[in-house]
Amino acid sequence: MNAADWLTLSLVCLAGAASPGMSLAMIIKNTIAAGSSAGILASWTHAFGIFFYALITVFGMGIVFEKLPWLFNVLLILGALYLLRIGILSFLQFFKESTSSSDFTANNAKAKIGNSSSYVTAAKDGLSIATFNPKVLLFFGAIFTGFIQQQSTLEKISMGLVALLTDGIWYSFIALLIGIPKIRNSFLAHQKWLSLIFGFVFCGYALYLAAGALIL
Repeated sequence: MNAADWLTLSLVCLAGAASPGMSLAMIIKNTIAAGSSAGILASWTHAFGIFFYALITVFGMGIVFEKLPWLFNVLLILGALYLLRIGILSFLQFFKESTSSSDFTANNAKAKIGNSSSYVTAAKDGLSIATFNPKVLLFFGAIFTGFIQQQSTLEKISMGLVALLTDGIWYSFIALLIGIPKIRNSFLAHQKWLSLIFGFVFCGYALYLAAGALIL
């Protein structure tokens, strides 16, 4: 692969990462809840989940899912259940905040910064959103097709690293941006309604994944 190929691959991976979806919603949610550090942690665990699927694609292991379609469906169902859980928790957060004062909500959000349990949740969310969404495999199958012919093992691993670094750096940038005090405080001022929106978004996508598993 020449420099132009690597640049093209990087831009396509960036376009995929920058597309609005569950991953972006998850990064924003964790950053609002516990600050930039939690958002960055979620970004990189998500990136390693992306790296997993990138390697599966470049080494031709996607054939496993073609031979065992039930495995693809199992991952879709697990992803749907995980997203449903996040969505329900978001709805519960909305109802909890509806009965609390705005000062209590803001102070509670400040208390979560640096909280180890918030970091565990962020790491788990990042990895799970990527790992339990095998449709990422379809994305890489589409974009890697023109690059993986006659490539060495080192080049194939490097392609996976491009996907990992692009994903991690992009979402870390988003986490740092949302984590800016003025921006985060603006989100916190509307956190109750954001929780409601996140609830609908996560539950809606969970139903979409579940429907996909039933149709396939």
